[in-house]
Amino acid sequence: MLGLDTSALERAAQGHHPQTLVRGVFVYGTLLSGERRAAALTGAVRPASATGMLVDLGSFPALIPTGEGRVEGEYVVPEDLPETLKELDMIEGADPNCGTDGFYRRTVLWVEVDGGRRPAWAYVQSDRQAGHLPRIRSGSWRNRY
Repeated sequence: MLGLDTSALERAAQGHHPQTLVRGVFVYGTLLSGERRAAALTGAVRPASATGMLVDLGSFPALIPTGEGRVEGEYVVPEDLPETLKELDMIEGADPNCGTDGFYRRTVLWVEVDGGRRPAWAYVQSDRQAGHLPRIRSGSWRNRY
């Protein structure tokens, strides 16, 4: 129709999940390997970092996307990304439609991994809260003290 490629729509109508360029998740707190919620995330894990500010919320951190600073974490490529995101949305109190109604907001960030940049899903808080929360100066949840 009108010379447009409709193959992706046709595959979706048949129940096939579309491929996405975002295949990984960036984690920086209690989902890091060895931390208390790490079991919720399985797959290949690599050290990574993202631009932003890490703040201390007591028993867990939050990433606030800013144009400066570095947050240290891990880039994880789950075996089943859609199912993993459903579980992580519940854990993080995030709107599954990537809205702003949850405690965290799921969004895509560019992360540094393996010497390059890749897009990754991440759970962040609004930068409007940045001035009211204690900053983790190291940018690392594991090295917060």
